[in-house]
Amino acid sequence: MSATIYTCRSPAEFDEAVTQASKLLRNGKLVVVPTETVYGIAINLALRSAVQEAMELKHIKTPAPWVVHLPDAAATQRFLGKIPPVASRLIRKCWPGPVAFELPVTPEDRRKLTPLVGAATADEMTQGGMMNLRCPDNAFTHALLSRVKHPIAILGAGKGTAAHSADAIAKTISDAVAAIVDDGPTRYRKASTVVQVKQDKLKVVRPGVIDARIIYRMADLTILFVCSGNTCRSPMAAGFAREFLAKKLHTRPQDLADHHVLVLSAGTGAFSGMPATADAIAAAAELGADIEAHSSQSLTGELLRRADVIYTMTKGHLKEIIEMNPSVADKTFTLDENGDVSDPIGSSRENYRKVAQKIHALIAQRLDGIEL
Repeated sequence: MSATIYTCRSPAEFDEAVTQASKLLRNGKLVVVPTETVYGIAINLALRSAVQEAMELKHIKTPAPWVVHLPDAAATQRFLGKIPPVASRLIRKCWPGPVAFELPVTPEDRRKLTPLVGAATADEMTQGGMMNLRCPDNAFTHALLSRVKHPIAILGAGKGTAAHSADAIAKTISDAVAAIVDDGPTRYRKASTVVQVKQDKLKVVRPGVIDARIIYRMADLTILFVCSGNTCRSPMAAGFAREFLAKKLHTRPQDLADHHVLVLSAGTGAFSGMPATADAIAAAAELGADIEAHSSQSLTGELLRRADVIYTMTKGHLKEIIEMNPSVADKTFTLDENGDVSDPIGSSRENYRKVAQKIHALIAQRLDGIEL
């Protein structure tokens, strides 16, 4: 008996497809659904009969770890108690989207999983002490996963190769599943990228839609400090931040990049290639930061987009940044919540010390609770 076909051409058809597909999945039936990369067989992992049916349909004797598909990032908490900070950053930046994550599973996570799916499926989901999770960027599948509260895996439905449209679904599959949801051609013709994260180390284990180079860049926690000329205040702030974060990570400031932490500084009116002023270098050194190698740079749109958080020395700098790129407003703050950090340029060495001491104290306040 051939599958029932549901389309999503109108809001009414979309709602009907979600309603019927969710009902079928809850009852242990197999349904082919779209994602942004492929069409795949949705499987209710809470029902062993559905898992076994999918394995027989795909001629799988020993399954690879099931890829659990989630409606949103918050749903990871159903399965994993703690996620490495690097993975959390990538999830925020990549989901929903064509990236799957292999994440470590603790013994406690494994114990909580068994009542949800049974021991056999839990073993398959946590092979090698890792679990595979993905949050697809497809409106239908997002609605379906939000409606069905059981863990759902999606397994490719192509004819030996990936199915990028409903027409490309293998006949053996279309004849066996309960329903097929046709949402038109997939957005991408590549597979999702698969990223493995253990502690603060990541590895792209399968290249896909998102290039590995971009994944590694997105994994960085990038903190940007902004002043005017980028020769006094923001270099001192960056120097103090590197020292502070290195101590939190039990490493050296020069090795922060190995932990996917970048601390940058720039100026709204800076000339490129200028060193920090001698007084700034001396004031920073008195408080334990070495900024002798600093080279100034002008603030750019790329720096603003790349940063995860931006701290400005004054409200004026903050206003300039938001005028430059309004989309960064929610991640841009003055370093001092209660006012400006005055510019010491041209003033006495003692004034530099006072400014440096203020910045040093503010860095400790701002970065104390930051997740690394």
